[in-house]
Amino acid sequence: MANSIIKCGNCLGKINENSYSIECTKCELWFHLKCTNLQRAEFNDIVKKIKKNGQNSWVCNVCTESEVKDMTFHVGNEENSGNKTIESLFRHEFNSFKREIQKVLSEMIVKYDELQQKFNQQKEINNELNLRISTLEQQNVENIKNLQNNLSKNLIINGIPKQEQNRHKQ
Repeated sequence: MANSIIKCGNCLGKINENSYSIECTKCELWFHLKCTNLQRAEFNDIVKKIKKNGQNSWVCNVCTESEVKDMTFHVGNEENSGNKTIESLFRHEFNSFKREIQKVLSEMIVKYDELQQKFNQQKEINNELNLRISTLEQQNVENIKNLQNNLSKNLIINGIPKQEQNRHKQ
């Protein structure tokens, strides 16, 4: 499995690196062991074979059903073979389409989760910036008040005799 998040082809739940899961060789979707019809012993045998010869040969239920239906359309009399061929082709195409949709949906869910995570991070950053702005605005108001107080204390008005200033001091 790659580093990206992989979703189960059956339940669309996240498949972790250390979870019991297997990839279908036909549709290339991953499945949790519990989402397959495999018993733990069968799963372990398949894993051993993969490790031994490096090739996976497991096929999921949807692909297996598609293969079986493709094989059975030739069986029967001539009258029904045309209908079975059309039905089989339809089912095969439908199953292929379904697998593609599941794969795209799985990828979209992964992208949605990533975007949701980024959105939440941006929201936190935005909240922090709003708090900083509020703090700076408060500091700015306090600085302006202090500046006004200092200016009013040190204000010198031209044209007023010094004596009057001295009387105010006394």
